Amino acid sequence: GTWEEVKVLSTERPGCRENNGVVIGDGSRMYLFGGYNGTSWLNDLWMFDIDTQRWTCIQESSDPRPTDDSQSALGDAPNRPGAHGRVPSR
Repeated sequence: GTWEEVKVLSTERPGCRENNGVVIGDGSRMYLFGGYNGTSWLNDLWMFDIDTQRWTCIQESSDPRPTDDSQSALGDAPNRPGAHGRVPSR
C-alpha cells in the first residue's frame, strides 16, 4: 500500500497533542481522545469522518482530566461512540 495525504475539509479540528488515544470505529470514523498539548492534559473527544474528511467535536474538555497512564477503547454499543478507562496510579 501507499500513503496518501488526507485533506481536512472542516474548519473545526482538534489542536496539536501527544499521548492521546485513537481508535478506528466502523471503518469510516476515527475517534481521538484527550492527550497533552504541551501545557495541560486534555479531556476532549473528537470524531474524524474519513468519507466526508471532517472533524466533529463530540465532547469538550472537562474535569477530571486523564493522566499520562490513561487508555482508550471503543465498544460496539449503539449510540455510544467512545469509551475511556484510566489505569490507577501505581
